[in-house]
Amino acid sequence: MTVVSVPTDEQGIIPSELESLVTAYAQRFRLATETKPFRAMLYTISTYQNPTGRSLDATRSAGVVRIAKENDLLVLSEDVYNLLPFAPSFYRDGDFSHNSGPPGDDKVEPSPLRLYHYDREANRGNPDGGNVVSNATFSKILAPGSRLGWMEGSARVLEPIRRSAFVQSGGAIQHFMAGIGEALLELGLQEKHLALCRQAFENRAKALCRGFREHLPAEVVWQPPAGGYFIWLRLPENVVG
Repeated sequence: MTVVSVPTDEQGIIPSELESLVTAYAQRFRLATETKPFRAMLYTISTYQNPTGRSLDATRSAGVVRIAKENDLLVLSEDVYNLLPFAPSFYRDGDFSHNSGPPGDDKVEPSPLRLYHYDREANRGNPDGGNVVSNATFSKILAPGSRLGWMEGSARVLEPIRRSAFVQSGGAIQHFMAGIGEALLELGLQEKHLALCRQAFENRAKALCRGFREHLPAEVVWQPPAGGYFIWLRLPENVVG
């Protein structure tokens, strides 16, 4: 297996760089077949990425999906942070004050749309299409180590997984945690817990940003995150992190 990193900037993956790499490595991709229709795989975290906290915008998301479709790439999009957006007053206006009010979504904008959304749009009317699988987990929004998650994608992407011995042999994955997750969703408790998570993570991010603003020199470049778990610092060239 050959692993190649794709250059990024402040807006995440650079589609033109991805396209250049696909062209450069195309001869090393395997041939697509009816049972294995993808020649290579792109792994990415498109929303609140680890470790930079960056997100792909609509133009770049559509560009990544287009490249995947044209070159028979499978895109594994790790969508584990997209349910944790922060209030715009924090990341746009620089309001780092602690929020002690009741949790809620009234002041929170939706997260950027996932790559899976753009994949569905690109394949609208084509039931045999699809290049993106959205992989999500309860470990980031319920409890660490939950080992419970879900996947979304077209039948073309998910059917081989559904037929795999790993899934079929056990009847289901994580029986006990799946039962807990089902109960939490049916009772509305996961939604309430998610609101608490958003408030807690935003307050932690605000405290961190207050510390950065008060104690870091101006040469250290950073920006408040729009959501998720991570803040990226860029140190001066003469400083080793």
